[in-house]
Amino acid sequence: MMSHAVHIHGFLPQGDLWCGRRAANKATDPGFLDNLSAGGLTAGESPLTTALRELAEEAGLHLQDPSRLRSCGAIRTQRLEPQGWHDEQLLVYALHLSDKETPVNADGEVQEFMHLSPDEVVMRMQDGQFTVDACASLAQCLSAYLTR
Repeated sequence: MMSHAVHIHGFLPQGDLWCGRRAANKATDPGFLDNLSAGGLTAGESPLTTALRELAEEAGLHLQDPSRLRSCGAIRTQRLEPQGWHDEQLLVYALHLSDKETPVNADGEVQEFMHLSPDEVVMRMQDGQFTVDACASLAQCLSAYLTR
């Protein structure tokens, strides 16, 4: 069965990204770098509602204006994982943050947030420090912005 999740990338005015490091006790990809926040859609929940919930739960960001979230489309990832077959539709969003907006761990799923330059993100992606889904969703996010 295919699952659905939202993935949100947090961009700063100069192009840097806020990236989370997954908690060491996470069942999937512990300690890997990830996007600003992400999470699965639950029954009856819209992608936007999921995105707003995950931003609040994982990054302590409570958006007063949901229109700040920009849809970047979707990408499907499929692969064999130790837990079984991973088949997921990633609904990708970009959020432009001010220099004064700083994510904070609100639910224990993130061990730290890192403010990384585009070059640092690419280097860490090439080193295998990011989750597969974070890499795929960031590629989708950037592709959506470059084709607009």
